[in-house]
Amino acid sequence: MDLLTLLAAHAGDVISKDELLDQVWHGRFVGESSLSKAVAELRVSLGDVDRPARFIETVSKRGYRLVAPVWPCPSSSHPRVAVLPFDTLSRDAADDEFAEGLLDAIITELSRVPGLRVISRQSVRHLKGSSRSLLDIGAELHVGAVVAGTVLRDGERVKVTAGLIELDPDERQVWGETYEDAAKPLSRAHRHIAASVADAVRAALQPGAPPPSAHVDLVDPVAHLALVKARRVMNTATRDTLQAGIRHLQQAIEADPSYAPAHESMATCLAALGFWGHAPGSEVFPRAREAATIALSLDRSLSHGHVALAFARWLHEWEFDGAEEEFLHAIHLNPSSELARTSYGLFLLTVRADRVSALQHAEAACAVDPLSEMTLSTTGWLYLLAGERLRAEQQAEATLQRHPNSVLARYVRGWLLGADERWGDAVDLFAEARGLAADAVSIGFLAHALGRAGRVEPATTALTELAARREREHVPASALALVEAGLGHVDRAFQWLDLSCEARESRLFWFGLLPAADPLRDDPRFAALAARLGIPLPAHLPWVGNLGASGGTRA
Repeated sequence: MDLLTLLAAHAGDVISKDELLDQVWHGRFVGESSLSKAVAELRVSLGDVDRPARFIETVSKRGYRLVAPVWPCPSSSHPRVAVLPFDTLSRDAADDEFAEGLLDAIITELSRVPGLRVISRQSVRHLKGSSRSLLDIGAELHVGAVVAGTVLRDGERVKVTAGLIELDPDERQVWGETYEDAAKPLSRAHRHIAASVADAVRAALQPGAPPPSAHVDLVDPVAHLALVKARRVMNTATRDTLQAGIRHLQQAIEADPSYAPAHESMATCLAALGFWGHAPGSEVFPRAREAATIALSLDRSLSHGHVALAFARWLHEWEFDGAEEEFLHAIHLNPSSELARTSYGLFLLTVRADRVSALQHAEAACAVDPLSEMTLSTTGWLYLLAGERLRAEQQAEATLQRHPNSVLARYVRGWLLGADERWGDAVDLFAEARGLAADAVSIGFLAHALGRAGRVEPATTALTELAARREREHVPASALALVEAGLGHVDRAFQWLDLSCEARESRLFWFGLLPAADPLRDDPRFAALAARLGIPLPAHLPWVGNLGASGGTRA
């Protein structure tokens, strides 16, 4: 950031390498290679991959120059805005569907505005019909302004009112507009309205900033409704909800094969199935790559398409540098993407062993998506894997208070209890999770805790159940390795881990950051597994080396 700040302060001027080294590294002894690497990373984060350079130009034998335009920012921090669900003025269900599509479209358009931070759709959907004051909502979402409005449909006619209200220090409407018969067919109306609203908000909150490129396309109403339904169910990321999301997305793509957001969501949904081990990575990651490629061929601005490509390159192809480029490009396209932030955070933590940067991205995700179950619980998971036990506990508790049925938050709390050798209590949490999602992940976690708690019989029964399931459906080998490790069967655990590695199962990348790996850490095969994956051995966890009485036996 210091490098970019210095270049921006002298935009258009060439800054010598010596001056950059002196002012950015403050006299510390570093060579030109460090400067070259920093410039390369900055270019990637800015998406400056074309030639000639669009942002940072290399001036041969002289230095570097920022060639992109620089405009003043109205404040020292990025403006933060939330788009509230539009009120519908009739009882027609079609109004609700149109209003939900409008919410998605406005958030998408605002996310394209550089320097603007937009609260995610997951964190605002629950506010539909809320009687709370705007000041109260703004305080909860930590925003200085909100977009609010109404929708009224009468047959093929639509009337939408929209306004931007600043909340600091008091409510003050700074812009408002009414749209009537804004576009025909009706399915295209929300895109026209969204583009107009985004431009007005940009002009009010970031005067002088260039408008985003227009993205007003014809949208099939059946396809868009299917996409809305898919996004509604996908957010919890269980096997059943992801499969339901895929069914809706298949309907969307059948209705409109050129609908880029449907292909993008299909890519992220398939990648999530592989990420959680709900389906074979060899099956779903190539399909995710294909769907993402189609999406980006239709619309290059779709950030989540790059997230799906990053997962495919990381978790299936083990091509880490390429995966990191995709993550950085996704964040460049949409800095308000909570999915890109948390996913990149996990990559940084597991592959780069960069805890500080990983948690910075986790916190950035919570800033734009402070209320949704997925971001809250995923951030808790990142705190857990980073060894931040107190923050992980607080995050899991906050998630469960807002989302009492969160499976992921129960996972976090269960592993935290295990880290304190409270395996009996961990059993209770994992049993609750299994009651909510009886998939191989939950069963494996529960069985491991049972074994560590000394409850050999039910753990063995669960192991038998997983093995039987594996004969008829996908059960990751890492799930059985988890149970064998809990039972202290070290050799059997490593046999399953070898199979997991051969299958390139994604869960291997964070297995070593969990207390579940404790019975295996002292075995040379544990270090060999990390080397085979190409990742560093975990060295920061506070519970490493504290194995208690469950250190494992040969079997």
